Amino acid sequence: MDIGKTKEAGVAAPRVSHRALATNPAIIDNILMKYKGHPETYSVEYNLAPGGAAFDPPKEVVEFLKDGNEMFMFDTSKEKEEVNVKVKRELVSYGDCLGDEELRKVFMSRFYERYGNTNHPYTNNLQNGDGTAQTEQVPFDVMVTCGANNAFVTTVLAITDVDDEVIVPSPYYFSHYMALQHLNVKIRTVPIEIQCYSKDGHGLGNGQASPEPQDDYHPLLAAEMTEAETRFLKHVRAAINEKTRTIVITSPSNPTGYMFSSALIVELQNICTMHNLWMVLDMAYEDFVFDEKEKEKEKKNNTGESNGFQRETKLPPLLPRLSSNMIILFTMSKSYSMAGFRVGFLVFPTQDPALIYCLLKGQDMNITHPPVLTQKLALHVLRNTSLSFVQKERLQLQQVRDVIYAEIKTLKWMQCVERPHGAFYFWIPLPIGVRDLDAVHYFVVKHGLLVVPGSSFGAPTGQVADAEHVGYLRVCYSSVRLEQAKDAAKKIKEAIQQLYLMPDVSTIRGCYDDERLDM
Repeated sequence: MDIGKTKEAGVAAPRVSHRALATNPAIIDNILMKYKGHPETYSVEYNLAPGGAAFDPPKEVVEFLKDGNEMFMFDTSKEKEEVNVKVKRELVSYGDCLGDEELRKVFMSRFYERYGNTNHPYTNNLQNGDGTAQTEQVPFDVMVTCGANNAFVTTVLAITDVDDEVIVPSPYYFSHYMALQHLNVKIRTVPIEIQCYSKDGHGLGNGQASPEPQDDYHPLLAAEMTEAETRFLKHVRAAINEKTRTIVITSPSNPTGYMFSSALIVELQNICTMHNLWMVLDMAYEDFVFDEKEKEKEKKNNTGESNGFQRETKLPPLLPRLSSNMIILFTMSKSYSMAGFRVGFLVFPTQDPALIYCLLKGQDMNITHPPVLTQKLALHVLRNTSLSFVQKERLQLQQVRDVIYAEIKTLKWMQCVERPHGAFYFWIPLPIGVRDLDAVHYFVVKHGLLVVPGSSFGAPTGQVADAEHVGYLRVCYSSVRLEQAKDAAKKIKEAIQQLYLMPDVSTIRGCYDDERLDM
């Protein structure tokens, strides 16, 4: 059946958008419908496809929803022995397009405490447009959105026109790519090397080995860029032209867990300043930066009441310094496991009134504002949830990462896979000539593991049988609890090993399309 040409009772349906049809598919929805939607055919033991936090949200969420907070008024009638619940008018009326004022204040206080640091070791490298050192603190404000994806679409609507160009590192977050396609913005992908080679001769990337990082290496402490980052920066400079409007960065990365070094972030800021470009940073995984030790310190307001918690860590922040060409996106979906409530934040510089004017247009004609109730919930959570909640979940995910990493690194084909410093993904290379979609089907049918094809994130499909076109899988371990880690790691290892040891990989070619079960 041709999509967009469905006929009913002999009459052709009106056509749908060519632009929407040309946009890449929402791959995770497709994968879930195909495999999780048919449990009678496919048995999925570990769902490693969705990129969501699978731990429970903080207790403050339950408190807010359960205990009849100040958003509701209760009127109990003794005569009728019934409870009449009256909702405050504030809850059912339109709110501020920018978002709840108190929520914005609390979030920006947290934002400046974490990222307004002017004592970062690499701050002195940040430049103004004329090449002089940037010294002034940049004022920012925030718009509350329905998650980070909504924030990204609103941003693109505000800063680009049709046929403008956006530079996106590849592998990229597929929802960013889909949004840019849908809005008729041209995408220039620039590859960032994640792995370069494997010891059995399967070439990856450009086939050149990168120096093995030191045990104490951390991207946020790196005063210099890696060789791969230096090459990436060179390609970014070459990709810029008169139509370029912005560079989009996601760090830590979905789908790879890769973190841009502090040195690279500063250089990208300088490039954007030099060419008068926006730099859009998606920081959905800001709280999932591994291999650091930290403690928390409670903040008090003038009356002595708690005003949230401040993180103290030995690592510098993800952003070396704020600059006036940065737009930064956040979400409560990951850190607080609140994806279903759809709360995100779009942080923007305030020096140009035209930017907020355009952002408000995009927000008002699209969602107007997030639901008032979810904004009140977010305010309650940010004010009252201890950072120990996030620390606990991050530590557990780090332990799960280490268990899985230790297991797959015993395989000779996985020597190129680096331990990810952030997010909760592994980026697994496939044998030469294996299409990633076929590998997805094989993982489900033979091993009960549901994963995502790397081509959805800009990697090759893998069906071209040469070392320059190796396919990948994204494996998300956020749904694996610590007590499951050893079993999950064993099954992931077995799936990879059996795929690489397959005498003839052509035997699984096309299995995704014909839904073959006898492999």
